[in-house]
Amino acid sequence: MGVEVHTNLLPDKEYTITGTLMVQETGKALTDQDGKPVTVTKTFRAENAEGSIRITFPEIDTTLLAGKALVAFEKVDYEGVTVIRHEDLNDEDQTVLIPSPPEPEKPQDTPPVVTGDPINIRLWMLMLCTAAAGIVFALSVRISARKRQEKSGI
Repeated sequence: MGVEVHTNLLPDKEYTITGTLMVQETGKALTDQDGKPVTVTKTFRAENAEGSIRITFPEIDTTLLAGKALVAFEKVDYEGVTVIRHEDLNDEDQTVLIPSPPEPEKPQDTPPVVTGDPINIRLWMLMLCTAAAGIVFALSVRISARKRQEKSGI
């Protein structure tokens, strides 16, 4: 982002272009984590009186800028004097709109997740208790029968 078209520069002279990102809504410079304006500076030599120079801004975290517009301001200096200034907050050609993140999709109604063993534990417990009761009953019958045999002396 950032192409400055220039006219009337002195060929074969060295110039410095400085670009600053501005927040269109506030008209203030966009700042980085350290509170410094997001700028880029590049020195170039004009080949002709008319031409263009491209500058590239550093990557920025735009998560907090969703839905806002950033505008690139540029100025060109020659020997410490500003000879070109392009600072128009409403210039669409210098504006980038930061998109808002898409709305999260509404989760579809899905049946609840069933975990564990699908076997009914109550049925197994009932069968185990019935078997245990049967064993206890069979043992008590056998013990009673032995005691009767011992009493009768057989």
